[in-house]
Amino acid sequence: MSEVLRKVQVLADATRFAVFECIRGCAVNCEDGVCTFADGDEGLAAICDVRCQVHCAPSTMTHHLNALREAGLIETERRGRNLFARIVPGALAELAQHFDPIRHPGGASSCGCASPTQPMEVGSQ
Repeated sequence: MSEVLRKVQVLADATRFAVFECIRGCAVNCEDGVCTFADGDEGLAAICDVRCQVHCAPSTMTHHLNALREAGLIETERRGRNLFARIVPGALAELAQHFDPIRHPGGASSCGCASPTQPMEVGSQ
C-alpha cells in the first residue's frame, strides 16, 4: 500500500482526524485555555490537552495515536509522566504534493488512467 494511501486512510477516521488536528493546531489546556507545549519546543503538544478536546477513553486515544504514528503522521515523546506529540515534519507536505494539480495535471499522470480528453473504457454495456 502506498504511503499516501495509508496516511489518507488513517486520517479518514473522524476521531483520529480530530486528534491529528488538535496536535497540529495545539491542543488547548483544559484548565486555563492555553496551549501546553513541551518546554522549548512549540511543536510538541501535550496529549493530556488533546484528550480533553477529543472525548474518548484513554485506550481509544492510545489506539488513535498509535495509528497516526505508524502512518508516519505524528511522533511522540515522553517527558517524565507527560506524553507529547508533534506532526512529523514533511508529512502534510507529502500529502499536499501528492494532490497538487500541477504535479498531476488532469489527475491521470500517475495512475495510467485515461486523460480527460480520452475517456477510459470501463466495460461493455
